[in-house]
Amino acid sequence: MLHLGLCCLLHEMDKTYKFRIYTRKKISSLSHDEARANVHEVVYHNISTLQKVLDYCFMHKITSYRLSSDLIPHFDYVTSNNIITPSELQDILAGFSAINSNGIQLSLHPGQYVSMASDNPDIISRSCADLRYHMLIADAVGFKEINIHLGGAYGDPASAIERFIHNFKTNIPEVLPYLTLENDELCYNVHDCVYVATALGCRVTYDLHHQRCNYIKNPITTTEHEMFLLAKQTWLDTGHNYMRMHISTPKNGYTTPSKSRPHSDLIDPADIPDWLLQESKSFPIHIDVEAKHKQAAIKALHENLIKRI
Repeated sequence: MLHLGLCCLLHEMDKTYKFRIYTRKKISSLSHDEARANVHEVVYHNISTLQKVLDYCFMHKITSYRLSSDLIPHFDYVTSNNIITPSELQDILAGFSAINSNGIQLSLHPGQYVSMASDNPDIISRSCADLRYHMLIADAVGFKEINIHLGGAYGDPASAIERFIHNFKTNIPEVLPYLTLENDELCYNVHDCVYVATALGCRVTYDLHHQRCNYIKNPITTTEHEMFLLAKQTWLDTGHNYMRMHISTPKNGYTTPSKSRPHSDLIDPADIPDWLLQESKSFPIHIDVEAKHKQAAIKALHENLIKRI
């Protein structure tokens, strides 16, 4: 079955579904008591909003959802400065644990600052801290799927890949059961991700749009369907009965890898190949729909795909 997933926010949200943030600059400018009041108000608002978004997804038959990474903004700063105390953090995590996911398949996608292939110890330390934060949220809500990119090539992609593997095994092996690796537009394709996933015992999230961008600069003979099968096997090998993919349509078509990166408002149905529909008949595939118009894009794509199945 093909499950179309919402990423983080609803398009044209009203206040009912709006997550809140605070900046580190603002919090650091407040008194300790003012900072605590602001941070706690925002975090508990986000817990409530997450439940409302999941309820919205359930009511609209959206069966896959990517959580925002900013549910507790600047987590390390607010916890290390006792703006959220250890006991208060336990209460907050209990709030996340009380959320009803409605059976929706959940995931997280840390930002670009997670770079486990770096040779800079400070970057690795910050990356590990960010991954541990995401793992806390995933554990509290009750799922195990945290998706990241392999990161930069640093002028030597082969060495960067081996460094990525070493840094994970050495620094943060506890995240591996949660980890999925996504191919990107410029540096690493599905083959690279499968190589790393095999070494670490994790999974590959296959991004069709990224692979098509990557192909412009780095054409390979492996077909998109064959790459799907390679990615799917990593989910089967780790004992999962579904897999995750990403899909998007380039705003201005496929030209160069960089210019093809921006997402369109909706998904062109032609970007969903027939082989993927066939595969979905025998294996659950959760696809994050990365489009500017969010739930409208999901609805339009679903209506088109129903006619093709």
